[in-house]
Amino acid sequence: MITKEQWSRIQAVLRDFSAVHFTFEGRKIMVKLSRIAECELAYVVTVDGQMVTAWLEGMAGFDPLSKVLFRKVISAKHTKLINKLKKERGGRAFLRAKDNAWLNEKSVKYVPWFTSAKAVVSHYSKVEGLELDEDCVRGGALCELI
Repeated sequence: MITKEQWSRIQAVLRDFSAVHFTFEGRKIMVKLSRIAECELAYVVTVDGQMVTAWLEGMAGFDPLSKVLFRKVISAKHTKLINKLKKERGGRAFLRAKDNAWLNEKSVKYVPWFTSAKAVVSHYSKVEGLELDEDCVRGGALCELI
């Protein structure tokens, strides 16, 4: 189990552009600050050295481990259309009709990155069974944690 002092040290190490390695259920997890877009940095999570590309639950190759390790993002698919209908006369009644319930559907995806080191620490501190990977920590910035 990782202590509170270790979590604060992990957060500091992540901010210093260093990678942090964990083990969870026999798999190696690495969190590192990386570029995800042309002008956007995020703390990217890799599992067993591979970037996970199946983010939606129904996709082929979706790993159930993603629900635990990745950030959950819920988005409404038809927000622009709903806002447009609300402005029109009778739009609210149209949206309340049972036949039009599909407009209020939300999609859930699990993205393998976090926007801040604090978000990584707050998410991973709640994961039961997560441990620091001793092999990757020795000799590095986290050696005093073990």
